[in-house]
Amino acid sequence: MSTHKDTKQNKDRLLKAIYAAGYLLEHEVGRELERAGYQVQFNINYDGDEDGMTHDIDIVATDAMSAGWPEHAPTWYYTQIVAACRASVNPMVFFARKVPNTAAPAAESIPTLGVAFDWPSKQLLEEHPEAIQSRIYNFFMKNDHRLTIPHVSNQFCVLKPHAGDNTWEASQGNTYSEVLLPLIKSISYLKRVGLEHKLSQQSLDSAIFHPVIILRDKLYSCYLASGQPEIREVDHIVFSREYISKNFCGNILIDVITRQYLEEYIALVKAETQRLRKFLEENFDDFEKHVAAVRSKSANI
Repeated sequence: MSTHKDTKQNKDRLLKAIYAAGYLLEHEVGRELERAGYQVQFNINYDGDEDGMTHDIDIVATDAMSAGWPEHAPTWYYTQIVAACRASVNPMVFFARKVPNTAAPAAESIPTLGVAFDWPSKQLLEEHPEAIQSRIYNFFMKNDHRLTIPHVSNQFCVLKPHAGDNTWEASQGNTYSEVLLPLIKSISYLKRVGLEHKLSQQSLDSAIFHPVIILRDKLYSCYLASGQPEIREVDHIVFSREYISKNFCGNILIDVITRQYLEEYIALVKAETQRLRKFLEENFDDFEKHVAAVRSKSANI
């Protein structure tokens, strides 16, 4: 017959297993996103675009804002925070460098969907600098934190205590294949089918995706300054990774944050969304002309 002590020990072991697996972290994050006004979905399954295997997205949180005018139907702009939650006790280190302007990430690195954010070509930027898509491009270059942050990383490692002594071992292990790559593939999937029932070339409705990894434990940035490495604890870093598939090609920017930074991160995304809404409202007439041109081009194909 089990005693009260045995029952408590069993519950403690169960909670420890649930905590380590990340389920509690997912629900904490989801609850905070819901309080911020997002519609939250947990553990969405999707089919891989190349391997045919089923993958899982921890959290997809959707916020829809409308910009309506008396003489127009409402236009919807969707913001989706796509989160992978990692409750591992092993800290991550991202190797950052200050990116010169010539190599800085471009607006094409921001995952978007919809006619309004269909990025312009280099030729369009050069020949029509005042065109609406050029203005969108420049807006993101000046306003999105993923493009304005002073440091960006394209390499990382995970620190693990070395068995038998007081040293650490640094390696990527399975983190890229188990956390980063599924998140990147989920963005490719969401761009392809996630909102296609709501977005079309007949409207200005559009979506912007914010892929983010949320860590329960510590996050570090290692920066090589004046030939000497400097490591410091941080709460937020932007990771850049090039990814090529039959549905997606280019660099993708991923936020990596700590759990304690989540509230500030949500506020950051919300503030950028409001600035975007104001920009879109100010340029609505040109957006309408752009969509009309897309419709005409589609009709003539």
